[in-house]
Amino acid sequence: MLTEHLGYLAGLATAVCWTVSAVFFTRAAGRIGGVTVNHARVVLSLPMMALIHLATQGSLSPVHVEPYRWGWLALSGVVGLALGDSCLFIAFALIGPRLSLLVMSLVPVISTTAAWIFLRETLAPVEIAGVLIAVIGIGWVVMERGGNDDPADSPTPRYGLGILLAFGGALGQALGLVVAKKGMAGDFPAISATLIRMLAAAATMWGVAALRGQAPAVARRICDRKTLAHLLSAVAIGSALGIWLSLVSIQYARLGIATTLMALPPVLILPLAYWQLRERITTRAVLGTIVTFAGIALLLMK
Repeated sequence: MLTEHLGYLAGLATAVCWTVSAVFFTRAAGRIGGVTVNHARVVLSLPMMALIHLATQGSLSPVHVEPYRWGWLALSGVVGLALGDSCLFIAFALIGPRLSLLVMSLVPVISTTAAWIFLRETLAPVEIAGVLIAVIGIGWVVMERGGNDDPADSPTPRYGLGILLAFGGALGQALGLVVAKKGMAGDFPAISATLIRMLAAAATMWGVAALRGQAPAVARRICDRKTLAHLLSAVAIGSALGIWLSLVSIQYARLGIATTLMALPPVLILPLAYWQLRERITTRAVLGTIVTFAGIALLLMK
């Protein structure tokens, strides 16, 4: 029970880290683009994670790790960090962190559905009702129309693409966590799993950039002084600390509850979006968020 409570606390702490880092990532993505931000994030995270690994495990990188763990965790890194998070960071630049993170609150729903498909876990009627309510809440907010300063005011291709990419981010994160939990079976250290996932994501993204001849241009954009300041803040809070805590959470808590706690940023982002990004927060946005989380809570009541 104590370890399960540790998982819950880690999930809450993850939500706080991801909420704060979303503001910094949004500012950086507005300057250099979401894909470049994700390239920067994985490469800047590696030395931070290596130092944490040295302090907690006694080595800069994981040693004596079984091949099957490398396989599952590397796959998790590619799906969740390389593909899913690239979609999310582009969405940040297109529609802002509030709407992006609201769509990301579908992660518990997708995680539960993936467990039903791949692990043969059945859904009870109350859980199906939770899925429907959560989807209605998401749709209520993302289809909102308001003043001229809201990206949802007109059905532009930019807005539609942002919503689609945010959903891609949710799908990637959910499946990445499901795969990561399989790779961490047997009380494998979460910090080692995090470092393996980051290594796989970095190798994939920078390898593709090198093959396409884009690596030097990406590196130059990252070295912009103002952008680098936002990136370092976001990486330290959201990547090095947040991703580690997320794996601690799914290791000790049940996946559905852990991902629900990690889906809290849409609620936590409301005051930050208002104070830091000057986004207009409507009553409908608040109510839609409440409905979304009511559905997620109903989904996980069992």
